[in-house]
Amino acid sequence: MPNQHDPAKRTLAVYLSREKYYKIKRLAAKHHISMSGLLEILIDRAVCDIELEPEDYEKIAKEIRDAKNRKKTDYRKTK
Repeated sequence: MPNQHDPAKRTLAVYLSREKYYKIKRLAAKHHISMSGLLEILIDRAVCDIELEPEDYEKIAKEIRDAKNRKKTDYRKTK
């Protein structure tokens, strides 16, 4: 299906003050990148020294397999 999310990625939702939201929005615009792109850069910098354990990689691989195997229902065809 078109427009499917990358199965190797997860969604992360956060609640921010409106002030922080607009600061992030302004910073992203200043650098001509999306807010998601900016947040990914900032998170990458914050976790660059964190080491994952083998169990973490096993969980990641399982989640990716599950996401790829999950059948998507096209609700337009179920009428």
